Amino acid sequence: MLDRTGEPLEGATKHGHGSAYAISACVACYELTLNRECLELAKQAFTWLEEHAHDNKHGGYFVFYRRDGKPILSGDEGPVPGQTKDPIGTTFGFKDGNTTADLLDCFADLYRVWPDTLLRKRLEEMLCIVRDRLVVAPGVMHMFVHPDWTPVPDFARYGQSL
Repeated sequence: MLDRTGEPLEGATKHGHGSAYAISACVACYELTLNRECLELAKQAFTWLEEHAHDNKHGGYFVFYRRDGKPILSGDEGPVPGQTKDPIGTTFGFKDGNTTADLLDCFADLYRVWPDTLLRKRLEEMLCIVRDRLVVAPGVMHMFVHPDWTPVPDFARYGQSL
């Protein structure tokens, strides 16, 4: 994550939420301009997430990572001593519905312009996670979950746009 001058923030960390918006922005730029550099940047971001953030054990993606790609799963791995939550309020080690849904959205955007086999597999994986693990009756979405997608008793979110 960078500040307005382009300098790294938060101990040079990365977050899946920002990555999702960056991928969607690159896809939109590509669709408007047909500039292949935009598409390549979106593909590179997906590849980085795949290589560093994908949870091969439980599916989906870890949400907060160091610049080198190592997921930040506890406070002692975080950028600030004593910090327990990432910049969007998710406790270290948890996954969150907001980032997960945004990754689903950006993967759908990217697949529209780059119908890659692995991307389709991840798009389907994310859809199943959101549909089967996060959204529950009466149409609410668990906000925070353990890495295995077990809900954290907290609050649910209404009105997520997918």
